[in-house]
Amino acid sequence: MISKTIRARPEVAQLESYVCARDLYKKAGAFLDANENPFGSAVDYPGVSLNRYPDSDCTELAGLLGGYCGAGEGQLLVGNGSDDIISIAASAFCGAGDNVVTVQPGYSMWGVRSQVAGATERQALMTRDFELDVDAVLDCVDSDTRIVFLASPDAATGRPVGEASIRRLAREFNGMVFVDEAYFEFCGKTVRPLVDEFANLIVSRTLSKAWGLAALRVGYCISSPGAIKVMRKIRFPYGVGTLSQILASKALREGKARMLENVSAIMAERERLSGGLRRLGLEVFPGQANFVLVRFPEGISSKEVQGRLAEEASIIVRDRSSLPMLGNCIRITVGTGEENRRLAAELGRILGKSFDGI
Repeated sequence: MISKTIRARPEVAQLESYVCARDLYKKAGAFLDANENPFGSAVDYPGVSLNRYPDSDCTELAGLLGGYCGAGEGQLLVGNGSDDIISIAASAFCGAGDNVVTVQPGYSMWGVRSQVAGATERQALMTRDFELDVDAVLDCVDSDTRIVFLASPDAATGRPVGEASIRRLAREFNGMVFVDEAYFEFCGKTVRPLVDEFANLIVSRTLSKAWGLAALRVGYCISSPGAIKVMRKIRFPYGVGTLSQILASKALREGKARMLENVSAIMAERERLSGGLRRLGLEVFPGQANFVLVRFPEGISSKEVQGRLAEEASIIVRDRSSLPMLGNCIRITVGTGEENRRLAAELGRILGKSFDGI
């Protein structure tokens, strides 16, 4: 592993990790440590003691996630969705007077959580082809830069980032490189092996997308033991609920084949939807996630299209025109075949184009 100094935020570096009694003793005949209700909960759920706090270490779930992504001892942290992982990383490594660099167009939560931690955000733009511009990122970096945030595939365009670019960034930048891989199952490309090579790399993932478990709010990250140790200091002790842990663990034990089937179905629908949108005269950007990014021709407002789809057809899409480089663009999540056909038909109506189906 290439050694890098893990520079925790000074206030975090001096913190002692919060340890509850349940961290020390997982099993007992009587739990009298956490001021729980000993008479039970106001509602029952089969097989679950809802009156007890969840396992703060997510022991079973973390073990299954480690097996899924190949994380070794001390390399994995589970959070309340990947947004929680982003928040923990931002608060652990940066504070007032620091800055972060976010690769844009990307995910706005990187900058939001970094600013909440006290840091300022600097934005580095991708190339015109929506590829990572490592030189542009490094030009934004100075001695106060603590984290570089990027996504692969990108959260706005769906374009994956080449391993060579991330390798170079992790090698030449002395802060943390945070790679958001929320959509990696849809493209099959990951930089997770680089975690074993670079101590300053964090790879974040979620069970919300390909696994279809958005309601559970389960995210996780893989990084070096030194970085994970710093992040664990400021996580909430009971951040992931018991039901979320149980159901996510069940999915990892029993649902991988179904997940892969769903991913294949989404990828096939993505190609069909992309073809139909192109036949409507829209610019469809190539991507490898579970959505399609399209740009409307001059004279047609993406914001207006978003509103008309919602109000006239009860279809919600995401206007992305406020992001850098994405003027007049909307992002469309790939739906079922019927949902995609209905969307394309409604777009044809709004655009005044004849529609031959997808």
